[in-house]
Formats: sequence, C-alpha cells, structure tokens
Amino acid sequence: MDVQSPTRYCRRFGYRQEMLTLMNTWKWSPVWIVSTLLACSAAALAQSPPPPAAAPRPRFADNMAERTRACTACHGDQGRAGPDGYYPRLAGKPAGYLHNQLRNFAQGRRHYELMTRLVDPLSDEYLGEMARYFSALQLPYAQPAATNTISAERLAKGQQWVTQGNPSLGVPACTQCHGLRLTGVQPNVPGLLGLPLDYLNAQLGAWQTGQRQAHAPDCMAEVVRRIPAEDLIAVSSWLARQALPADTHPAPRPPAGPPLPATLRCGSAPELSSTAGGQP
Repeated sequence: MDVQSPTRYCRRFGYRQEMLTLMNTWKWSPVWIVSTLLACSAAALAQSPPPPAAAPRPRFADNMAERTRACTACHGDQGRAGPDGYYPRLAGKPAGYLHNQLRNFAQGRRHYELMTRLVDPLSDEYLGEMARYFSALQLPYAQPAATNTISAERLAKGQQWVTQGNPSLGVPACTQCHGLRLTGVQPNVPGLLGLPLDYLNAQLGAWQTGQRQAHAPDCMAEVVRRIPAEDLIAVSSWLARQALPADTHPAPRPPAGPPLPATLRCGSAPELSSTAGGQP
C-alpha cells in the first residue's frame, strides 16, 4: 500500500474508525494502522469548525457606583438600607457625617470588624469621596415598619424626649441637634427618621456601653448616659414609627436657639455649639 493509502482510507470509511475495527477487519501491519489513525485524526481536525472566539471580558464602569458594591452588598441597592433591619441607609445623609463614621471605623471609635477591614486600606481622601457619593443620592425612603409591642404611654414618653428633651436632667430635645424635621443638619448631623428599629436600638445601646464613640467631646455618649435605659426603647420605638416629611433633605443649618451647654459640645459637629441659628 502506498503512502497515500491511509488518507484515502479515511476519506472512504470516515474519520472516526476505531483502532479495534481496523485490527479485526484489516490484516495490515501495526505501522499501517497507526498511520491510518493519525491520518484520520489530522483530517478530522482539519474538517472541524474552529472553536468559537472567546467572548470579550466585560469592562466595568470606572465610577463610584461600581467601587462601592462592597458597601451596597450590606447597605442595600444604592445605599437605601439593608433588608435585615440592622444595616442603615447611607443615601442622602450629610457627607460630613458619613465621612466621620468611616473615620470612626478606621480609627477604632466604632467597632465592627467587617467595616474596619473594608476601610482600613483606604485613604482619608478616598473615604471622603465615598461619603460625598452616597450623600448625593436622593432616593425615596421606605415606609416605617416598626411593629414591636409598646404601650401608647411609652410611645408618648419617647416623643417627649425627642421633641422636648428633659431640662431637669440637662438633656436637650433631639430636634435641637438633628433638625426640627429630624432629617439631619448639614454637614455633620444625621437624620433620625427612616432608620430601622433594630439599628436605632443597637446604636443607642452601643453608646450606652461605650462600644460606639465619636470625636471628643462625645455629645451623644453624654446624652445617652443621662436618659434612663427604659426610656431609650421608647425613644427608638417612637422614631421608628414616624413617616418621613415631604422634604427629606438635611436642614442647611441648626435650628435657631441657644447653643449647647459646654458639657454637651460635639467634637464631630462643632457647628452645633455656635450661637447662630437657622431654619429647619
């Protein structure tokens, strides 16, 4: 058999003939069988369509929405709040407040290992950029969903603390710092409405036990220490039941009124100690 026979054999009998068939059917030498199989394999490869070109790897948008996916995995789409009632809303909060909280995690004043690991490798400039990104997101709030059992009397007590404070204990109304609408004050004071009950309870408890701190002097830690523990639940329960006002933006400046006493000055919001007041 000449040198072209293996190729002609493949063309005649197909390219997938098994070696065993060749050995049983044809009594050719092993050299011819191997040559035939090699020729069949080469011919089959020549006739096979080329593999499809690999799809191009998707390119991700080089923007802060992509870079903060690690944040929104817990804090909800676009920072609207996590579904579990613990991770708070980020969208629309004052940029100074958000930046301060990221610094607090990075510098050990707030304690949550996942957050600490996320912010630890980032520069302070980049933390500020993240804060400004979330602050600029203007998104609707979810309806209040608190359903814990609490009496009307206790809710009224919570409302009293929020709107009037307790002068005998030296506690100002929450509205004096967080704005008359309780939606926060630019640039450093957060709103208190639209937050899950579990989150409010956790943060008030963290201040009470020293697990959460702010820049000294820490006004919130001092305020929480002056409120009886049973009334902290009343405060959080009342806040978590309140609907958001039509305008949910933080107020541009603190409400008009006397400045905070020296014992309640806020290191993270020094503007609250100014004598200048403003509109809600």
